[in-house]
Amino acid sequence: MENDNVEEENQKILERQATKNADLARAYQKTFGTEDGQTVLADLMKAGYFLTPTYNPRLKTPQFVCDRNEGQRELVVYILEMIEKDPKQIMEVIRKSKTEEEDYLT
Repeated sequence: MENDNVEEENQKILERQATKNADLARAYQKTFGTEDGQTVLADLMKAGYFLTPTYNPRLKTPQFVCDRNEGQRELVVYILEMIEKDPKQIMEVIRKSKTEEEDYLT
């Protein structure tokens, strides 16, 4: 009987956590689903080493710099996972960002 109560309580905890995670994912999707959010996401992808290696052998990047760069990259990956971005959508964000940057510079 006590075992059933423990399992029931564990199930309730898991359900609450799943609801919390779904709510958080919706908040990420809402935030990064806007035009401004897409602009910020593209900037984070550039600044967060999502599109470039975190190590440059020509520059002999120190390990602590690589670690920091990889941490920034992981944050971008986490955001992309939370908003469930398709790789094709990611490439569209990148293309749009590059076009806007080129327009700004000309």
